[in-house]
This record gives sequence, C-alpha cells and structure tokens, in this order.
Amino acid sequence: MTKEYIKAIYVLLLLTPLSYTGFAQQLAKTKPADTTRQTELVPLGFGIMRNRSEITSAVGLANAADLEKRMAINPANALFGLIPGLAVMQKGGASWENDPQMLIRGAGTFRDASMLILVDGYERPIASLSLGEIESVVVLKDAAALAVYGTRGANGVLLITTKRGETGRNKVELNYEHGITQASRLPKFLDAYGYAQAMNQARANDGLSPLYTQQALDAYQSGSSPFFFPNVNWQEESLRDHGTTNNLRATFQGKTNAVRYFTLLNYQNDEGLLKPVNENEGYSTQLKYGKFNFRSNVDVNITKTTLFKVGLSGNLRETNTPGNSVSSLIRAIYNTPANAFPVKTYNHIFGGTPNFTSNPVGQISAMGYQNTQIRELLADASLEQKLDVILPGLSVAGAVAYDNSATYAEGKLKQYKYQSLSLINGPGGKLDSVATTYRSDSELAYFSNLSNQWSHATVQAKLKYEKSWAGQSLDAMLLYQQDKLIRNGQSNTYIHQLLSGVLHYAKNRKYFADLVIAYSGTNVLPKNNRFGVFPALSLGWNISEEKWFNTGFFNNLKLRASSGLTGNDLVPQNLSEVQFNGTLPYYFTANNTSSVGWQEGRVPSGNVTYETAIKHNLGIDATMLGMFDLNLDLFYDHRKNILVESDGLVSSVLGAAKPLLSEGVVNNKGMEAGLKFYQNKRALSYYVGAQFAYSRNKIIAMAEAFQPYSYLSKTGRSIGQSFGLEAIGFFKDAADIANSPLQTFSAVKPGDIKYKDQNGDGIINTNDEKALNYNTVNPEIYYSASLGLQYKGFGLDAIFQGIANKSIYLNTRSIFWPLSGNNNISEFSANSWTPATAATATLPRLSTLGNENNYRSNSIWMADASYFKLRSLMVYYKVPQKFSSRLKLSSAKIILRGMDLFTIDKIDVVDPEAIGAVYPIYSTYSVGLQIGF
Repeated sequence: MTKEYIKAIYVLLLLTPLSYTGFAQQLAKTKPADTTRQTELVPLGFGIMRNRSEITSAVGLANAADLEKRMAINPANALFGLIPGLAVMQKGGASWENDPQMLIRGAGTFRDASMLILVDGYERPIASLSLGEIESVVVLKDAAALAVYGTRGANGVLLITTKRGETGRNKVELNYEHGITQASRLPKFLDAYGYAQAMNQARANDGLSPLYTQQALDAYQSGSSPFFFPNVNWQEESLRDHGTTNNLRATFQGKTNAVRYFTLLNYQNDEGLLKPVNENEGYSTQLKYGKFNFRSNVDVNITKTTLFKVGLSGNLRETNTPGNSVSSLIRAIYNTPANAFPVKTYNHIFGGTPNFTSNPVGQISAMGYQNTQIRELLADASLEQKLDVILPGLSVAGAVAYDNSATYAEGKLKQYKYQSLSLINGPGGKLDSVATTYRSDSELAYFSNLSNQWSHATVQAKLKYEKSWAGQSLDAMLLYQQDKLIRNGQSNTYIHQLLSGVLHYAKNRKYFADLVIAYSGTNVLPKNNRFGVFPALSLGWNISEEKWFNTGFFNNLKLRASSGLTGNDLVPQNLSEVQFNGTLPYYFTANNTSSVGWQEGRVPSGNVTYETAIKHNLGIDATMLGMFDLNLDLFYDHRKNILVESDGLVSSVLGAAKPLLSEGVVNNKGMEAGLKFYQNKRALSYYVGAQFAYSRNKIIAMAEAFQPYSYLSKTGRSIGQSFGLEAIGFFKDAADIANSPLQTFSAVKPGDIKYKDQNGDGIINTNDEKALNYNTVNPEIYYSASLGLQYKGFGLDAIFQGIANKSIYLNTRSIFWPLSGNNNISEFSANSWTPATAATATLPRLSTLGNENNYRSNSIWMADASYFKLRSLMVYYKVPQKFSSRLKLSSAKIILRGMDLFTIDKIDVVDPEAIGAVYPIYSTYSVGLQIGF
C-alpha cells in the first residue's frame, strides 16, 4: 500500500505543468501568493498551536467565517461539505433531535464509530453550542494527530475552539435573523377514491371480493357524503405550510489593561409545522424549541509570566410537544388512509375505527402537552506559568473543568374519545347511521420526571518546553489528564486516564518531524486490558523552500507522511462479568399469575480490550500561482480487536447468549482532496472550491458463522453491506410459477417477485441472498463545491454537497410498502403490477395480506441513496462605512439566506436523508441584520 501512495504522489508531481514555468513565473509576479494561510496558527489539541506550514499531520480546518455562512440551531448542521474527510449526513426529526450522523474517514469499525468531540479541550456536546461562539473547527484524521488521545482517538477527533477576547478596541455586535421554514419534501398519498380503488385491486390480486362498491367509489370521488365517505388529506389537516425560526445574538469582546474578554448571549427558537395547535385554553401543542446560550471567556495576565483563563458557559433548551410523541404523530399522519374516518363526526367527536385508532388531528390537539428542559452549566479554568527563570522556554500549566447537565420533563396528558360511523339498512329500506364511541375523554393528568442527568469532571497538567537556535526549533510537551463522566443509572461511570508526550522539531522551515507517544486507559475494560501504549511518527518536507526548487508554479509545496497507533474504547461496560437479566417471567401454579424472574445473561467475555488502529497517511499541501490551494491525502487504516459476536467460534448448544470476543479486523482506505481557486481585484474578489473524499472499508475478520456459499459471507465485504434476494421480474401466470424454482417464503401468485436461484438448487430461500449495491452505513464518496464573490459591498456565498456509493432500504410502511397490515398507500406504488401493466410494472402486485415473498430485503427495495443538495446560499450587502458611521455604527450588513434549497436524487418520494416516517427536514429562507459598534 505504501508503494501505491508513493507512486500516486510521484505521478501527481509529474503531471504538474512545469513546462509552463516561464508563464507561471510571470503570473506569480503579477499575483503574489497570499502567505496568510501558511502562517495561520491551527489548534491541534491540548493547547498545541502550530503554524499551518509546519503541520505534518492530516488535519482539516473551518473557521468562524465559514460557519457563519450557515444558519443552524445545532452547529453540527453547519458543517456539511466544509472539511475534507468529515462526512456529515442530516437526519429527519424535530429541531432538538436532528443531530446529524458524523464520520471521519468513513467507518473503520462495525461497533461504535463515534468521533471524540472536544470543546476548548474538554469533551462536550456540540449541540450545546451556538454558531456565534465558535472560532474554529478542526478535524484530526491521522495517527500523528490522534495518537496523543490514546484509546479515544481511532474514530477521529473534532476540535472546537470558542472565541476569546481580542486585543484592540472593545467591540459590540448585534445580530438578528428571521426565517421561514418549509418541509423540503413530503410523501404524497392517494386520496379516498384512489385508496379504495387500490384496495379493490389488491383484494382482486389476493383472490378476494371487492371491499368497495361502485356506489362507494362514486361517493368518495364526488365528496357528497363527507361523514360516511370521507376524503381527508391528513397532511393538510395536520400540517401547516410553513414554520418560523429566529436567531438573536449579542457579543461583546475586547481588552481592558491585562484582561481580554468575550461574552455572548444567544437566543434561537423554532416553531414547527403542526396546524391545529390552539384548540385548548391555556396551552399550545405546537412543536416549539427554544435555546438560550450564554458564554463568557476571560483571559487575565496576572503577571508578565502568568496567564489565567476561565470559561463559563451554559444553555437552556426547552421543547414543547403534543402529549403523544412526534414520531407517533407522523406515523399516524402517514399511515391513516384518506377514507378511514372524518376528522370529526357529525356529533363533533373525533373520528376513528377499531382498525385505525390514531386520529392525527386528535393526537395533535387532544392529548395534552409535554414540556422538556435541558439545563447545562459548563465551566473550566486554567493557569499557565512561564518558568524562564529556571530554563528559558519552560512553562507549566494546569486546568480543571466541571460540566453538569439535567433533563427535566413535565406536562399534562389526557386521552380523547373517538367515534366510528357506519350505515345500516333501516325500516322501509332506508339507510340509518350508527355511531359507535370508543374510550372517553379524560381530564389532564400532570406528570414530571428527571429523565437524564450527567456530570463530567476533568483535571489536566502540562509541562512545555520551547527552544529555537540556528534556524531550528524544538517544542515538547508532557501531559497528564483524567476525566470522569457519571450518568444516572447503574454501570454508568466512565473514567479515562491519559499520559502523553509530544515532540515537534523544525529546521530551516524545510524539514519537520513530530513524535507522539501516549499511555492511556479506561475503567470500562477489564483491569488486565485497560491500558495501552500508542506511538506515532510524522515527517514533513517543505520542498518549496529548497533553493533548487524554483519553478515559479508552486508558491508552497509540502509533503507529509505519518504512521502510528491509536485506540477506541467505546465498548459496553462489564462484559467480563456475569450478568443477570430481570425480564424472564415465571408462573405460580396455584393462580397462574406471573412475576419477574432472573436469568443469567450473556456469557462473560474473557479477553475484552480496546480496538487498536494502525494508521498510515501520505499528504501534499500546495499553493500554486498564488491563486490555487491544493490538499491531497491518501490513507490506510488497519483496525483490530473489534468486538464481535462469537457465532463462528462458540457452539449454539451453549444455551445462553454467546460471549463477545475482541476478534474483529477491518481495513479502511481512501483519499481526500481539496482545491480552491481565489482572486482579489480591487473592488472584486471571488473564489471557487471543491472537495472530494473517498473511503472504502473491508471486513477482514468477524468470527462469522459458517456460510454454505461464499456469496453469503459478510467477511470480505464493507461494513453495513446490504444483502438481499436478486429480483429478476414478476411471475406472469400459474405456468410461470410452476416452471420456476420453488419460492419458500409464502405462497406466490402472478405479480409476485421472482428471484434468481443463486446456488441452482431449485429452491429460493435465504441461501439465495447476495450482496446488493453498496453499504447502508456511510457513503463511500462525499463531495462538495463552494463559490463566493464580493463586489463593492455586495456578496454571495453558496455551498453544494452530495454523496455517492451508498444504498438505502425502502421498507417504510405506507410510503413504500402499501396497504397490508392496515396501512396507507402513496404515489410511490403507482407502477405496481396488474394484469394490464405486467409488461411495464416496476413494483410487485398490491396485496391486503401479509406477503413475506415480496416484502423482504431484495433488489427492488434496495435503492441508490446518492444525492446532490444546495446546502446554503447567502446573499448580503455590507453598508459602506461612510453611511454606517453616520448612525454611529462600525459596521452594518444585510443578509438573505437559504438553507437546503433543492435536492437532486433518485428517491423522489421523500428526502433521501429522511426516508422513514419521521418529522421532515426543513428548507429555510431567512433575512437578517448584523450591526457593530
């Protein structure tokens, strides 16, 4: 693999148009290189700041200017496409629960691949922050950057640095932004007439008589009897066409004598899309989310050699929902057919039936409300003392942090009665109506609970040494850290200890070397396997500083290489101990009543340890012609000691859940590239950028049980590889069924899916499942493009982002799997098989019965999850200083912004990032004003 990397870098250099040296030199003279980026200090963790030109590890950076081009309540949703190697995938859900999936360089483990997120050096949730308090986001990707974190670095690290006071005059900035939110895409369901026709067709396919007469069909189509033949669009009744969001922020920063400070107050809110929310006196059932952030970072130079820093932040997050859960509500909206019942009957009682008990409007307006509050207080302090009197360049520092969070829920819940209407033949042949009422209206019942609580304490001590001589420099650090996280409940205390040494050497701005070694461990693991040693070495060569390298094409050209170890300790606790489960019922013979008993749980795992990742990286950083920035990285990771099920190693006659074993091995390799073109011409400046990341993993070992055919094996495949049957068409008639291999899942009829007999045994069963398309966990390809320009105060910024090589299983009932099990049917099923459409159908026949043959993992339901999105578009105008100063303002800026404005994909029915019955992803349109004093 190393030879492949060297060849790739060599070819890249050969392809450089050095034959155009004369042109390049002339152009470089007229467009001098911007050296600001090369001298930019990049945080690498634990207080280490390094000039970009001296970095030998693989890191990516986004600064405050990049982040503030977005509008997001959760800062994680502002990171799409910003940093090569960081894949951010949005998920559906209300504002407080739509934390995106984030992966660094794909997935290197089939266990927990969550990255370590550090805010100002301490493990803290990114959702606790607001965008306005973030100075930079750095992604650490290779062993040289991650080994210092020991058992916590293998999945990558996201470093967030918050803003601190600046030298110079005091500054005050106020920002307000108001936005309109809309569902980016909602599934479209058939109306009452279409649903009734589909049900009749499905019953005909099942060999059953029609459920709806022609008279009923006519009544649904005409709308002449809305109580007995209703046609309700549940989305229109339950959801309004837009919501609102607001963001108000005030920041104060500056310096007074020896004190520098930064203070932020930020309030954001979101009012959702629910419609009938004001039906109750005294409370609303609208989906509401409010988030208040406070931060104060203060730096004090106690003496010329003593620096004291303190950071205090907190947030209060409050949600308001109807009495039922949001997910249950969305399922009710999607699963209830248009003809199931009216919103309310003629008795002004909510409609419902024994088969369809969840009236969406009733769930919104008649089940009470819930209010949840998350309260967090995060505090840290550090003291740094220079010890030049003992040894020039020597310093010592200590830090402590304590964070606390509690989630408190309360509300008032109730239930509503519902009524079913039917028609019967009365005296004289007249139709009489019968109203059957179920349940009864209940009074509001108060509840409250402390649903979640955690505290996190960290202590840290550092010894640093810096020395420069004769064009050379040496930076060294010795670090000790311990942190303790306590969550409510049993076995929820997590302790980590870390001892790390870091050495950085530079010579003549050409040659760089970094050596890291860490010794770390955790209480989660058995005592004999808790600690490990993690070394890493990286080298850098700034070729552009060599006298002989004077092409005129490269302003800067640096090669990087790194190799080392890091670990992952995200494993369940107490695996090596005997476990008991209190869920097994036992019965008293006298009265046949049951009680909860205890049974032995999973067999203890004897040799559980942390995952070890061996990481290699080769990289190039280049600036060309003073207008192009290029970053290229090739990487290879080898992960071992991954916890796996022991199906392939332990006999099933054991009689208990088998132990987990640290026997898994995964290889992960790929590349990342970023290219940016920029120009500054007096009144006009512009840029165009692109990023591309590719990662592919392969399971080398997973203790997999014996598979009778090689194509069934997950070993050798990607993590999350989709498996299923290969559809080769639909059965045409009884003769086609008789002449085809026997399909064993359920009785088949014309219009059912016909599968390929992979092993040729004449029987279709699970032994005929094969790998389909790509994995369903993470995209192998993640890319983005950005552009921006500014002309005389007017500006535009846009970012596009997409993924490829990822599959998704379309198995959501009502949306993709229609009718059976009392479900709805969407327009997705329009091309289902019928005798008339047998030649062109792309989906199996409709059925009202359970159909195990059709509704299982197969190539029809395994879809391409690729998409291309316009993530953000911002248009702004900076008011000229001569005008803003008349209002005693130092600056003023007007902003128009759009988020998630369009999507190109192959799913069409719903957003490809929110496939299931979930609260929809928003498109947001906002206007804002920023003023400075």
